[in-house]
Amino acid sequence: MDMDKVAPVVTIPNFMVAIVKIVGNNCNAHCDYCFYRSGNKGAQTMSLGLLKNIIGQYAAIFPRRAQFIWHGGEPLLAGLPFFEKIIEIQKDVFPKKAKIENCVQTNAILVNNRWASFFRKHRFSVSVSLDGDKISHDQFRKYRDGRGTFDDVLRGIHILRNHQIEPGVIQVITRSSAQRSKENFHFLADSLGLRSWSILHYCDTRKLNPLRKQSLSNKRWADFFKNYIDYWIKRGNEDLRIVDIDEFLCGIWNKVSSLCSLNGKCEEFFCIDWDGKAYPCDGYLSTNPKLAIGDLSSEGLDEILRGRAWREFLTSAKFAPEECLSCKWYRACHNGCVSYRKDGKYLFCDARKQIFIYLEKTIGFQEKGGDMR
Repeated sequence: MDMDKVAPVVTIPNFMVAIVKIVGNNCNAHCDYCFYRSGNKGAQTMSLGLLKNIIGQYAAIFPRRAQFIWHGGEPLLAGLPFFEKIIEIQKDVFPKKAKIENCVQTNAILVNNRWASFFRKHRFSVSVSLDGDKISHDQFRKYRDGRGTFDDVLRGIHILRNHQIEPGVIQVITRSSAQRSKENFHFLADSLGLRSWSILHYCDTRKLNPLRKQSLSNKRWADFFKNYIDYWIKRGNEDLRIVDIDEFLCGIWNKVSSLCSLNGKCEEFFCIDWDGKAYPCDGYLSTNPKLAIGDLSSEGLDEILRGRAWREFLTSAKFAPEECLSCKWYRACHNGCVSYRKDGKYLFCDARKQIFIYLEKTIGFQEKGGDMR
């Protein structure tokens, strides 16, 4: 079948998020469950020429508003001078009135006063990977010598806070940590005093990681999520935000979620690896690393985002089985993340249904306005 006849012509949105893996899979930690673990080949740092090329081409397409997520591996391994170059290039290529948002996803191990001062000065959003208390975090988030990283991560978080930066936190849930949901919730909310964090379930779709037995089943993921809902409701603190609960509530309240895995808007993201290869997102790179949509070493960004590979991906991303289209929650789920589908169906469909039903039952439907698409 000729995909040029099937895939629609792509209209580039007015805004897209650029996820840039500036050090490839290189990381100073060696987490047991990491989906980049097998691809960590040591030092891989994006060239300054490619960095300038990416930012410059992005600015030419999206001159008014920009969002960059600086990712890895561990992006801070690129070094502070590299990040200073990011700011320098952005100032050179974007109009003065452009709204530019820089975000960095880090394990916080390398964070010191110089890094924190830089992030504060240039208004970076900082997101830290932290799986809960010391027991849960250190079970799988380790150094190569087997030591846990918890103490160093906490030190980095405290340094950020000393510089008036309240980091976001991403908590990865494994089969083991799901059994300690209460302890981890109270650690993050009370001991650490977080106002907001996100949760991400571990799932080894490629079955390459020896830790794949820690992947969550639909039932275990739903049960964990329900527990967090209960803890959150019991807390009764409107200032405490569990991001994923809020986003699922959009489905109850007839609003559009901001999470791509719920709103089906894959077209709002793209990912560039350290060597210039382009992917739909970092999740797609981790589960389908051979399926690049282009290469900035031989193509322009505009060409990639209008190209055949990108069109084919967007067509596949919009696919949904008949049972999805007739499901009450399809409008709020959109068949989930493409990276976690098998035979065209989202792997955690049953869990999502249980979560939506539980939220509807415990909180009840409230019309909050907004358009569902």
